[in-house]
Amino acid sequence: MKIGTFKSMRLISYALVGLVASTPAQALFINATVTGGTPIVTNGNRTVSDNNISTSVSVSKTQATNATISQFDASQGVLVGVTTTLTAGNNTTYLRADGINAARGSASVDASWTGSGGLNASGNLNSVNKTANADSSDNSWNALSQTITNGANLNSWVGAGNLISTINTTITANRISGGGSISLVAGISSVSGNATTAASNTATPSQTNLTAAYSVVYNYLEHAVASFDGGSTLTSLDIDFGTIVLGDLVNSISFDIFNLVGVNGVALDLTSISSSGDTAAFMTDLGFFSDLVHGAHNSYSASFDPASAGTFDATYLLTLSDDDATGASASRHTYSLELHLTGTAVNPTAIPEPSMIALLGAGLLSLFGFSRRSSLK
Repeated sequence: MKIGTFKSMRLISYALVGLVASTPAQALFINATVTGGTPIVTNGNRTVSDNNISTSVSVSKTQATNATISQFDASQGVLVGVTTTLTAGNNTTYLRADGINAARGSASVDASWTGSGGLNASGNLNSVNKTANADSSDNSWNALSQTITNGANLNSWVGAGNLISTINTTITANRISGGGSISLVAGISSVSGNATTAASNTATPSQTNLTAAYSVVYNYLEHAVASFDGGSTLTSLDIDFGTIVLGDLVNSISFDIFNLVGVNGVALDLTSISSSGDTAAFMTDLGFFSDLVHGAHNSYSASFDPASAGTFDATYLLTLSDDDATGASASRHTYSLELHLTGTAVNPTAIPEPSMIALLGAGLLSLFGFSRRSSLK
């Protein structure tokens, strides 16, 4: 029976009920990091040349590389954010702009890192300009970073397998001046400094692969811990009202629902209540709630008020979950608590009226007198 059948189970439901014992500080995220690395510019893609003098015309090569990312394990907690970072090159890897003395222009490397789950980080990794006779080189590589917090996107990052992403890396040469058909060459190299003579148009010296390191930081909160006890996990609670006399006033019995998770934990929601048994004999102010934060509790009460004599038993099954407004739904867990109410009611014992007591006393005295006279005879 669902909580909506108020009349039959005599259960009062409120949007927010109970007393929160305290207001703990906002939960603190935990980080789990996945790392990897892969070459993103290799072989014939390591250099490109442009001999067109138009600024609006450039020559590029693009290489696509897959990057495999281990998904977030939902047993750790509720995923609330993903931060991705792609870092290309190192201090011994140079982007060069080479050409004979007269060649002028720029070399650049750009990348886009895309995949499911909203992954879409793009931008310039490095660029260098040849503005004089000497060749130019640079080893200060930029990183691409993105933070994803949208719940629908985060679901793609949750699972027991891998998320496949693609890094598209483009190296571009753009010659803007120099006369004739001379070329400006963009390339990835292990050396810096000038390498081109005035009389020749050499390719990139000491070509090397461009590699990239990537990291994925999963921000998460620990799962909520639902309990009837504030010190340890208690998922089943029995409340016995004992034996009462019909018509007597019976005190209610209080109970609490706790979220025992620590400061790194997600809030708790009570989303469903179903009942069975003799629910008409009991009353409780138990009701739905949301966002019960770590270390807090809600207080409730139950009472026993049967309409007839007998032994009564009712069970309330509570379904709770990690806060449904937090993080990836695919990483949230659900929990169950069971409340068991019992009690016995008896009819009141008949008590004689005062007039009946007097009449009974007179009868006993008469009987005693008769008995005494008989014994004297």
